Amino acid sequence: MGKGQRARASRAGEKEANRILMAKEAKKKKVTKIISTVIAIVLVIGIVGGITLQSFRTANMTSGKSMRNAVVLQSKNFEVNAAMMSYFFYTQYNNFLNSYGDYISYLSLDTKKSLKSQDCTMSEDAGSWYDYFVDQAAAQAKELVYLAENAVAEKMELTKDDMGGVEATIDAYKDAAAKNNLSLKDFIPAAFGTGVKESDVRDCVELSLLAEKYLASFQNGLEYTDKEIDAFYKKNEANYRYVDYYYYTINASDAKDKATYSAAEKAAKELAAVKSTDAFSAWVEAYERKNAKLTDDYKKEDLESDIKDILADLAVEGATYIKEDKSSEWLFKKAKVGDTYISDSGNGSYTVYFSTATPYRDTEITRTIRQIVLTSNTHGSMDKANEVAKDVMKDLVDEKLTDEAFEEVAKSFSEDTATYTNGGLCENYSKNDFSTEVGEWAYKKDRKKGDFEMIKMTDGYALCYYVGKGVEGWKADCINAMKSEDYSNAKKDWEKKISLTENEKNYKKIPDIVA
Repeated sequence: MGKGQRARASRAGEKEANRILMAKEAKKKKVTKIISTVIAIVLVIGIVGGITLQSFRTANMTSGKSMRNAVVLQSKNFEVNAAMMSYFFYTQYNNFLNSYGDYISYLSLDTKKSLKSQDCTMSEDAGSWYDYFVDQAAAQAKELVYLAENAVAEKMELTKDDMGGVEATIDAYKDAAAKNNLSLKDFIPAAFGTGVKESDVRDCVELSLLAEKYLASFQNGLEYTDKEIDAFYKKNEANYRYVDYYYYTINASDAKDKATYSAAEKAAKELAAVKSTDAFSAWVEAYERKNAKLTDDYKKEDLESDIKDILADLAVEGATYIKEDKSSEWLFKKAKVGDTYISDSGNGSYTVYFSTATPYRDTEITRTIRQIVLTSNTHGSMDKANEVAKDVMKDLVDEKLTDEAFEEVAKSFSEDTATYTNGGLCENYSKNDFSTEVGEWAYKKDRKKGDFEMIKMTDGYALCYYVGKGVEGWKADCINAMKSEDYSNAKKDWEKKISLTENEKNYKKIPDIVA
């Protein structure tokens, strides 16, 4: 690949990383669970294979007694000490790597260096990456304590069945330890910080389970009329409408030399003059071929592969509104189908947008299913996951696939941390809310109530039971947002009513992460 292609590839990588982050932020508006990641992140049964282990010698050099004696958060009925906070801190870190692993280089996070030595790029005032994950862990722990205090007030307790979740988590860590040729005693401090012990993990998981029990009760109590949903949609219409478009970015040959800007701008104007998506694609292909420089390192087959990828990425569907972004403002407020717009970055980069659909809302009917997810990571291989899935499937069939049976089995076996505590219920999910394979199954045209199948995924199997059709996508999005808003308001009220003492100096006892 020549210098020009490498520069474009680098810019494309940065743009894709930003696009992924923006997509994840936009997805928060559609929240399928109320702040569920606050709890699910702790119960990492499904991601133990992604845990980054620290040096054993460093991890095992202290008993952690001083950490357990250092209370960080304290309420009437609960304490979170530095050892527990280290568990939350490390799970936040590992969850981040699992979510953004392919893009962390663009975020300037080096997993081989001390987190304290690296400035965080997530926000201007975040400080170091260590500070960022401490803040995330603190927010998570506080929320768990507030929820758990509400559970106590409602006289909720963990039952024998609930406690099975603790053992399931410990068993998952035992399996992960064995895969790394470590005992559980050695694995836990290597995975969750110097001095952390099994008892600390148990304390964290028990706190999380009790919090989740109250959260489920809170969620189930939130219901809305059609009139309330319609009013919410009208008030927040910009958040629940989408646009489709084509786009392509033309870069000056040397962004530091303004003399080259005019050629890039001229090309952008040529592309902006096209009248159809076919013409848009044809112009881009011709432009790429014209400007490609074939070398010994960048051959014709490389060019053909690049062009195929570029053309595949021209179309964007279901884009959400981005406030104060000029191209988004144009797409949502001015553009008609077939109109074009040129965004000038000011540094020799010109992006041409071609509108293919004016703002619309998602009217596709959602689907509701129950699922039990079993991964190859947890069970050691796809074959083993397949065996377990078949056994669980037989048990469910023997139980005649009742809701009660499915709910109990999902709680015991499913590794989907977002749904297993709710009996594997995926209510009013859009196709993109599911994994690719499950989404294809749930949205198949001839799908009927009561269908039950084992679906093979890239990393395991899902036992899927079809409940039926749900509401339109926009309505599901609004309901989820209304629940999230009501939860946020309730949390503000809890923060006023529930006394929570925070000892900030003890956060410093959380060990840094250096892989």
